[in-house]
Amino acid sequence: MLFRSWLNGQYIARMEIADLAAAVAPLFADAGLAVPSDDEWFQKLLGLLRPRAKRLTEFIDLARPFVEDAVQYEPDAVKKHLADPGLGAHVEALAAALRATDPFTESVVEETLRRIAGERQVKAGALIHATRVAVTGRTASPGIFEVLVLLGRDRTVRRLERLVEFLSGPRS
Repeated sequence: MLFRSWLNGQYIARMEIADLAAAVAPLFADAGLAVPSDDEWFQKLLGLLRPRAKRLTEFIDLARPFVEDAVQYEPDAVKKHLADPGLGAHVEALAAALRATDPFTESVVEETLRRIAGERQVKAGALIHATRVAVTGRTASPGIFEVLVLLGRDRTVRRLERLVEFLSGPRS
């Protein structure tokens, strides 16, 4: 397949996922990102991101929170979704609950998050948005429960714990 980084969204949407992975992998390397060694995971990631990508090159930015260890919080995301002074305790409770969640599937993770929100008397949306910022650093992402499951329990919990540390420290 002739690789073209400018392929449009309609063509990308029709590509076989394996062909998409083959087209995107060189772009990862060019951007200094490691191509995930787990082909199945990489293809799931691309499938999750595909509806948001209009060009192949957009996969690089969209994939960064999934393939890099450190998540950078966008200032707008911090301002919009992390202003509640009690949020750290809610996120900490969610991290503890997710650590014990089994199986770590979309439906069980969603049920756990909504249960924690109810127990803590906060809107599920507030916890969902804070979780999105914790794991992607952004205000928007693919479906949050799909994202959490793709990242896996350990990475999700580590990122939630990092957000708790961030929320407990001074912010400028």
